[in-house]
Amino acid sequence: MKFRSPYMVFAVILVVLLFFVYSCGKNEVPHYLFLKNYLFSVEDFTKAMIVNPQNVWVIGASGSIYKSGDSCESWSRRRQPDGTALNDMYFLNEDIGWITGENGILLSTTDSGKTWSDTTVGDAENIFTTVFFRDENTGFIAGGLNDQKPAGVLYSTMDGGRRWNKCDISIPIIFSIVFLDTAAGICCTSEGLLRTEDGGKSWLPEPPGAHLPFQRLFFINHESGWAAGIETGVYSTSDGGRTWNVSNGTTDYKINDIFFIDSQNGWAVGKDGVFLYTLNGGKSWVRMETGVADDFFSVYFFNIDFGLICGRNGIVIEVETLQ
Repeated sequence: MKFRSPYMVFAVILVVLLFFVYSCGKNEVPHYLFLKNYLFSVEDFTKAMIVNPQNVWVIGASGSIYKSGDSCESWSRRRQPDGTALNDMYFLNEDIGWITGENGILLSTTDSGKTWSDTTVGDAENIFTTVFFRDENTGFIAGGLNDQKPAGVLYSTMDGGRRWNKCDISIPIIFSIVFLDTAAGICCTSEGLLRTEDGGKSWLPEPPGAHLPFQRLFFINHESGWAAGIETGVYSTSDGGRTWNVSNGTTDYKINDIFFIDSQNGWAVGKDGVFLYTLNGGKSWVRMETGVADDFFSVYFFNIDFGLICGRNGIVIEVETLQ
């Protein structure tokens, strides 16, 4: 029988332990690289979206649309600023997308943003803050009226946006809308949550206990969702929005946007350059410094290794996860 040197045995054990520690650290503690993208603009960028690495988008509060076709290596402006704020964006696939904003504006494309159709939905008093499409035909845009008429507006379409029907019930200002399936949807308003169970034909307020001050919703499936509080905090639900719990590590921060790529991995951004991440479905969050003090308004990740943040004063930051 051959006997191993105790030093060799120790060395093998040490290598195994180091590999285990490295593997655990790699899986449990992400290391992010924040790369500033210079679009030569001081416009506040309100929404970021990564359809795929060849279709990366940001929109702005002065009306600009920018696209990168090479994973943020370079950018081109696809719409000149005209002073009309663009607030939200939704792409169904790499070709078909919609953008909403002030003055009742609705922009749509069917050719990956090469051209955009410009429509006014309702009248110029409409300020749309959110857009959501279930498929190519069925979609919703919502928001409020101008400051002199603080009330909500909600429109739906069944033909891809060629015609829009206004919801004829009195509703508060709507900040965000999502659908969990073809029938069930939730929107957060200035007075709490509204829910539909009939595809958006009717909307009813959630029970008083659910009337929390949210400004942004994100759901990964029918049950699991997260919300950004109007004042502070990230909230989570595991029952389709019936009940909500504030997440640990978030109550000190003003959060503007949330994004998850699966039930465990998520990110949140907010005021004064706040960037938070979670690896446990939002049970707890950890802050990471980005070197930026300006407000972040939007975050979007294509996968765990490639994300985008945008915000005040022309801030656009590519986020990479170091391997």
